[in-house]
Amino acid sequence: MTGLTSAFAGKADVTHNHDTVYQEKYAGVAVVAQSGGDYTDPVTAMNDSAVWCGIPSATNPCLLKIMPGVYEMGANTLVMQGYIDVEGSGEKVTKLPGNANYSGVVSVVSNSELRFVTVESRGMADMARAIVTTGSNLKIAAVTAAVTANNDANYAVGIYNESSSVIIINTTVTVSGAIYSNEAISNYGIGAPVLINVAATATGGQNSYGLKNSQYVTAIVRNSSLRASGSSNNTWGVSNYLNTSVEISNSIIEGAPWAIQNWQGDSLSLSHSEVRGGGISLAQNTQAKLFFTKVSAGMYGLGSRTCAAVIDSGNTFHANDCP
Repeated sequence: MTGLTSAFAGKADVTHNHDTVYQEKYAGVAVVAQSGGDYTDPVTAMNDSAVWCGIPSATNPCLLKIMPGVYEMGANTLVMQGYIDVEGSGEKVTKLPGNANYSGVVSVVSNSELRFVTVESRGMADMARAIVTTGSNLKIAAVTAAVTANNDANYAVGIYNESSSVIIINTTVTVSGAIYSNEAISNYGIGAPVLINVAATATGGQNSYGLKNSQYVTAIVRNSSLRASGSSNNTWGVSNYLNTSVEISNSIIEGAPWAIQNWQGDSLSLSHSEVRGGGISLAQNTQAKLFFTKVSAGMYGLGSRTCAAVIDSGNTFHANDCP
């Protein structure tokens, strides 16, 4: 009897392989895939989170995993939930194209992270936004955000952070084609966003902004490039308006006629960086501090300025004065 049992067991080992038949399931994880997953649409999957996640929380975090593919969003917005991360399979292979208006193609909220995915807005609306964030303890990592408006939108924004303290890291943002304003990253309202290793580029329209900070934003930028070009009126690598505080280091800022502009009550600290294209404009009641930085043009306006170890466009070293 023992020998017979052993023989049957050996045959089962040889002829049965369930690896390709049964997908391995994990608690708190939903898989979006072109085929073979739990869902084929990320919006449907997120809306159904009560089924596969329950109530997400710090003690019950969940994951929405999106496998390779192009998932057409149309006018829908993937609205994330706190404690549910959204993870693609890589920026090159997982893409979410859509044409949502103000709410963005993806909305990132407090206690969530978006990573390893490309989010694209075609800009078929008055306001075209790829990603919108709000809240605290949220993150965007290894993401490509792109808006190509093709003159179908008046305004286009790659990542719009409203009263948001988001951390954006290892991310590429490109925006073009809006009629009036193209903004790679726009920070608005009381919040403390942080950008690390971000490449932000805006092109075309009447005005373009690499980084736009408005109304009481406190922002930190590290190891990034903030570029704007090709606009009929103005291009700003960085534009600060109304009591903002912005600290930038180890970065490149490019725009013309103004690479950087402080508008009203703004404070800028710039170190170990390079300013290309245009000058730095400082309105009255604003201030700028430059340290160990190279500038391609001068500093203009009635705002206060402090410089140390600054190199101008003629490679003249300014130890304690501003060019």
